[in-house]
Amino acid sequence: MIAGCDLREDTTTRGFYRDSYDGRVFLTFDKETMTWVAADIGAQITKRRWDAEVFDNQHWKRYLEEECIPWLRRSLEYGKEALQRKGKARRQAPPRGS
Repeated sequence: MIAGCDLREDTTTRGFYRDSYDGRVFLTFDKETMTWVAADIGAQITKRRWDAEVFDNQHWKRYLEEECIPWLRRSLEYGKEALQRKGKARRQAPPRGS
């Protein structure tokens, strides 16, 4: 499962939720329709079951639209100094005895 959001340079945002199985994308949540998109025929049974979970789908839509971006913005603000730091990266030797 991968859920997240993007804050693009043009200030647009995007939220996403993907579920994978055996290293491949299995289902992707479409927050506009609050339904799941099956990656292949094998995912159809799960898609139908998850599409019927209206409360869960409302939760994911709300999370992707109302919670994910504020969390991302807060995280970027907390890490702003490190993210904007320029110069050569310094490697630190591990502590002795480890």
